[in-house]
Amino acid sequence: MEPKLGAVMVWTNSNSTSLSGLSGHVAIVEKVISDTEVITSESAYGGTYFYSMDRHKGSDGNWERHGYFRCFIYNPAVAGYASISSQIVDEGGAVT
Repeated sequence: MEPKLGAVMVWTNSNSTSLSGLSGHVAIVEKVISDTEVITSESAYGGTYFYSMDRHKGSDGNWERHGYFRCFIYNPAVAGYASISSQIVDEGGAVT
């Protein structure tokens, strides 16, 4: 999975394959700098509202977040998006 402009990035607080009871975080990709660096816009429930982050993908496949990066959700209305990604990515970056 690769970062694309307008995609939603999704994290959960656990690398469990059972999504029951998980909390998490989302961000919108505002700019793709490379396959391993993006600028996002984010907001936090009960925290800082509407901030930007410069995120980097680590060698473990995680995108600098306290939690586990799960997937990009691609918007099919944006040119170049063939479909919505619903794959789950484990802690090591493997697609399940």
